Amino acid sequence: MRVLIISWNYPPLASVASERIWCFARYLGEAGYGVDVLTGESAVPYKETLPGVTVHRVVSPVQQAIESRLGFLRAPTGFQEPHSHHAVEGRNTAAGKKQSDLLWKTARALNRFRIRRGLGYLGRMPDMTDLWCRPARRWINAQPGWDIVISSYAPYSCLRLGRYAQRTGKCLLWAADFRDLWTRHHLYKGLFPFTLIERTMEKNLLRHADLVSTVSDGLADVLRRDHDLPNIHVVCNGFRPLEEIAPLPSPLPQTGRKILLYTGTLYPEHQDVEALFVALAQLRKQHPVQAGQVLLAFAGGNVDVLLPLIESHGCEDQVTLLGLLSPDAARTAQQHAQALLYIGARPGACSYGGIVPCKLFEYAASGPPVLFLGQSDASDAQFLSQTGAGKIVDNTPAEICRALKSLADGLPQRGGPRDESFIAGFSRRTQTQYLILVLRAAMLKFAEPAGKCKI
Repeated sequence: MRVLIISWNYPPLASVASERIWCFARYLGEAGYGVDVLTGESAVPYKETLPGVTVHRVVSPVQQAIESRLGFLRAPTGFQEPHSHHAVEGRNTAAGKKQSDLLWKTARALNRFRIRRGLGYLGRMPDMTDLWCRPARRWINAQPGWDIVISSYAPYSCLRLGRYAQRTGKCLLWAADFRDLWTRHHLYKGLFPFTLIERTMEKNLLRHADLVSTVSDGLADVLRRDHDLPNIHVVCNGFRPLEEIAPLPSPLPQTGRKILLYTGTLYPEHQDVEALFVALAQLRKQHPVQAGQVLLAFAGGNVDVLLPLIESHGCEDQVTLLGLLSPDAARTAQQHAQALLYIGARPGACSYGGIVPCKLFEYAASGPPVLFLGQSDASDAQFLSQTGAGKIVDNTPAEICRALKSLADGLPQRGGPRDESFIAGFSRRTQTQYLILVLRAAMLKFAEPAGKCKI
């Protein structure tokens, strides 16, 4: 059986979305499916070696020309080397003269607006991958066809292409996979009047989808309610088992201190990050010995947003910024840390529940205890409680300070025993096996009397 996966996000693009699609392709290929992946260009050399998987990169010359002039629209295509806080600070200082320039300030302001609204490559309209659709359609037209097409949102252009393949008879079954919500995204609110077009487009596309999958029960409830979709399946982001992670040297600094590690993107508008730095300052003042035994490490593509907090609270010697790591390097770092840091969303940051980020699945499977800063009744906190992989702490400076002192003193950092069988059910292999069962069941309606598919 042949499967086409349409996803703008694919390695070497550094994102959770790439990891999800790469695992779909890998495990489908291992299950005997012939897998084609339709994706965009890569600025970093990358050769796929997965058995049964062929990657097709389609390029839009118009898109390339625009990107060459507006580079800030481009999503990251590779990984940075680890660096210290001072290395980031030096780079930031070197750009100081540019920041005084009016044009530079305007570009930065526009980019911040773009990110808040989810424009460019973040899933809301207008999106740069609209320009990718035309050459991608030409490529689809030139192919013999597939049994199944899986489209991965975001961006919405992947959904458009999946529907195109269905409408032109290039596939029997079209599945729409939502890593995030589209018009109901909890972070990216879109831009009026494009939001009106998006709502209509989303309804029209999902009306034709043979099945829909998403990453959590909460997102499934929203899609089911908004679009009257009975056929929605939850395929969690999950984690790759540690035995599948390439052995790498630890990217963490060898300081002899207890490292509390955060991996992933930071959302200062939706997370109360400052409480952590206030707590660090309190720990240094009240318990200087313990303060010298703890080091906070942050790995992610936007760790620079912490610089003002680090400097204003005088935490330069207590924090290190590692930059953007590859998925395997991030998992290696998680294994070697003494504890893992998770910062929950602010109260009211999202109008619906049920969001459990990929980071939390990885944390639970990595081994070190998880320090969860946030509300105990949130869905991500409830998930952590079920795993037994850490403890939940109110995101207030006093409570965080006590938790950091406890970490420095070597006290237990879990609320109870780990539930290994519960955690194992969220491996990406297990989740993809469930997706395969769903796809096979859905394909039965296309079977000929003799049991053979039409393609």
